[in-house]
Amino acid sequence: MTDLIQKGFVTRSYLGISMLDVNEKIAKALGLKLPSGVFIDQVIPNGPAAIAGLQEKDVVIKVDNILVNKGNIVQSLVAQKKPGDLMNFTLIRKSRLLKIPIILGEKKDTHLSAPGQEKLPTFSNLGLAVENISRQLAEELELKIGEGVLVIEVKPFSPAYDAGIQVNDIILEIDDHLITSDFAFNNIIAQLQRGNIYIFKMKRGETIFHCFVEISQ
Repeated sequence: MTDLIQKGFVTRSYLGISMLDVNEKIAKALGLKLPSGVFIDQVIPNGPAAIAGLQEKDVVIKVDNILVNKGNIVQSLVAQKKPGDLMNFTLIRKSRLLKIPIILGEKKDTHLSAPGQEKLPTFSNLGLAVENISRQLAEELELKIGEGVLVIEVKPFSPAYDAGIQVNDIILEIDDHLITSDFAFNNIIAQLQRGNIYIFKMKRGETIFHCFVEISQ
């Protein structure tokens, strides 16, 4: 209300991340003992979190010494602050406990869009098919040549479907292994063990996010 009176508009604090609540599948994939905390799904480039050093796959467990288990709790705590305020994040990164101070920015509108395309062979234990990305599509999606593969088919009710993967998504990484071609993708998929959960780094439109895929038995 003070902002509205003094400036004629409301300023909102900005952190620059997207989050997922840590469930049992995510906890298992990350080697956590319990499904607790908030998984950092995306860190917006040049945002306050990125500048402070937060990374994708970090798990936030406390914000200003308040335990957090849901992304909306983090959002609520950020919303109570003003741009320029300092917040202290306690997180787990690859089994290490870190404390990172973040100076909040000011909220600006960001527009996320979606892609478009087609289809071909699937892995029965995964339920999706991919193809290499053409030079023209790579330019349209602002990708480098050899960066990722295009999802061209997702079988209903398959592990890929259950994880939220969609046709026209781009698979960039699988468990930190860069995907540079359908050949590289096939080689990595062939090594995945049934019953395990793997982290897929994805791109959909302008959004980078992660999917947790449990390979069928």
